[in-house]
Amino acid sequence: MNLLSSEAELLNQLGQNKIKVDTISAAVVFRLRKIEYNLRENNERRGKNTGYHLERLKSIDN
Repeated sequence: MNLLSSEAELLNQLGQNKIKVDTISAAVVFRLRKIEYNLRENNERRGKNTGYHLERLKSIDN
């Protein structure tokens, strides 16, 4: 059985997008929280919001 938590899924997506967690500033940690929340939700907004926040994290100079 392979169970994934929303936290594990978040870390997986950050890795796939080459976003280094250790370089994220405290000022943008809220994006990680929003992504994790979106991953817990099972609705249409999940993909849109998650993608939006991942793109914002990629564009930020950490």
